[in-house]
Amino acid sequence: MFAQDQSYAQHERVREACIHYFYNEPAFSVDMSKYRSMIEVAGTFSDPQKLTGLMNYIDADRVLSKIYDRVKSRLRRSTLDAGASPSFEDVSRAYNLELAEIYRLADLHVSHVLQQYAVAAS
Repeated sequence: MFAQDQSYAQHERVREACIHYFYNEPAFSVDMSKYRSMIEVAGTFSDPQKLTGLMNYIDADRVLSKIYDRVKSRLRRSTLDAGASPSFEDVSRAYNLELAEIYRLADLHVSHVLQQYAVAAS
């Protein structure tokens, strides 16, 4: 039971650090303007729901929330010393890794959806 309590306490420290750096004193932001520009240049869509879905996919607040969850999970799995709260550097390093992965996935997804559903202007 003691190990379970320690694990819970460590997860709480990770959660509190992430909340602090993501929301209380925001140190991180996401720039999805590249993808918004790609969508605007593409013009109209053959399926308006795909456009709505894509706009939700690139919503900066949603993306930041997704990164927050991924950073929290990464830090919980990491080998941080039990009892130590993650430092800003720990959170920042995890953020940079997750942000790069989010951008990589967005490059693929947005391009794929545009190829399938964007209607070329005549």
